[in-house]
Amino acid sequence: MSTSVRRATLMILVYATLFVGLVAVLNPGVLLWVSPAWAFFPLGNLRWLALVLFIPGALLAGWCALSFALVGLGTPAPFDPPKKLVVRGPYLVVRNPMYLGLLLILAAEVVWFSSWALLLYVILVSIALHHVVVRYEELALKASFGEEFEQYAATVPRWLPRLWR
Repeated sequence: MSTSVRRATLMILVYATLFVGLVAVLNPGVLLWVSPAWAFFPLGNLRWLALVLFIPGALLAGWCALSFALVGLGTPAPFDPPKKLVVRGPYLVVRNPMYLGLLLILAAEVVWFSSWALLLYVILVSIALHHVVVRYEELALKASFGEEFEQYAATVPRWLPRLWR
């Protein structure tokens, strides 16, 4: 493994730990801690369905992070962006699969903890991610990769996967 791939992989581990730790662990934990009793709804044994959301979400986010290191030779972090545009794997069907993986993880937490507060949090995170993608990330990708990104954006949807060509 080359030095740049090793460095990118290490940076992704750090970035993913910090970003996922904050968005998917710390913030939801605080919300659950401060939520009043009425902020929860009963699901009983159905809460195990959270695994149906969590497992694919975690696998998808991990696959995307590795793609950034191995294919893009960078990370999702703005201070260490990929050197190459990543258009393989899950990026063939949707432009933001890493965020979709994160949202699946958060949706799993909503189901597992049966929390209205977490549901509101997921909605707010979704809105924030959309604005970050549209107002910052896509503009930065156009500036970095030009026509290559524009062609990619014209053929691959932003949020809802197109599973057929």
